[in-house]
Amino acid sequence: SQLTPNQAVTIYENVSFRRVACLINLPAAVNNANPNLNGLVDRYAAFANAQVVLFDGPRFPDVQGRLQFLPEGFTPRRPPP
Repeated sequence: SQLTPNQAVTIYENVSFRRVACLINLPAAVNNANPNLNGLVDRYAAFANAQVVLFDGPRFPDVQGRLQFLPEGFTPRRPPP
């Protein structure tokens, strides 16, 4: 789906995941809270998707801080038929 201007988007960050991605791809930025790492937001989305599939009841905060079982805007990824 396409984003529209001023549309709110929720991004789920995972500090440990970010540090590992930096360690592998950009070691100098391991301790940087906002590294300039290509595809980091997409990696976060893929990690959140993996958590939904693999973990037993992950919890994701919504915009108001309430914990939900699925990330906001989550669409299950299914293999093609």
